[in-house]
Amino acid sequence: MVELEFELTIRAATENEATRKAQAVATLLNELTLSDLEMIAHIAQHDKAKLNMARAALRM
Repeated sequence: MVELEFELTIRAATENEATRKAQAVATLLNELTLSDLEMIAHIAQHDKAKLNMARAALRM
């Protein structure tokens, strides 16, 4: 497997928050499959009810 680097923009209130978001996303990218990530992205963009259910299930 190859490692690639990308430049991206993260919206956050502080640099610390942006760094923490980037670290969290990197973990998800390394642990989840492409299919999982695409499904999560689709739900986050198009199905707020399911997103809220997931948050509740994860106690967020």
